[in-house]
Amino acid sequence: MKIMKTKALLLTLLALAVVAIHAKAQEGEPPPQILFKDANVFDGKREELITNVDVLVVGNLIKGVGKELAVSNGTTIIDAGGRTLMPGLLDAHVHLMINDAPHISIYEDTWGYVGAASVAGAKAMLLRGFTSVRDVGGPVAGLKRAIDEGLVEGPRILPSGPFISQTSGHADLETSKHKFSPYFTGIPDKTEIFGWGIIADGVPEVQKAEYVPVAVETR
Repeated sequence: MKIMKTKALLLTLLALAVVAIHAKAQEGEPPPQILFKDANVFDGKREELITNVDVLVVGNLIKGVGKELAVSNGTTIIDAGGRTLMPGLLDAHVHLMINDAPHISIYEDTWGYVGAASVAGAKAMLLRGFTSVRDVGGPVAGLKRAIDEGLVEGPRILPSGPFISQTSGHADLETSKHKFSPYFTGIPDKTEIFGWGIIADGVPEVQKAEYVPVAVETR
């Protein structure tokens, strides 16, 4: 828990995401417990801090805030040293699979590199205090699955699947020199094959795009 050793004024409950990972990875076992001692708490509901309290986290839930909280054997105890804790943040607009400009991630990098970079980006997002994110475009289902299974560290992901865009819209990368236009070449573009985005003009095409199998993978 190196985060607890920093001198930052504001510490987020990043342990929630880490604990949730282990709770899912070890199904059938009792959820682990973490007790933060001597903390100040900002709960997001009131302006003033709750001072000099302990915080008990069981699994992925905050179970108690106060003093003399009952804990079980094997509970991990972290001395917050008077630092401030707050619940994890939620970012409502991210694209974890797009690690640079879209045309670089989608067309110029290998799929393995894009995946590795997205794992690093997900962990960085978690360490910034965001324990949940709403991913609003891109093939993030595999990254979500890896996080849910405890293979890598990252926030909870609420995936939207590929972009659905009209011609010349936000997800139309026609200006890229690497793009194959199916309208002129008859070759499906990489963006649609790998689930980055779908160009759909008019109601019928949008309705069909909503049922593309790569849209969302949930667990």
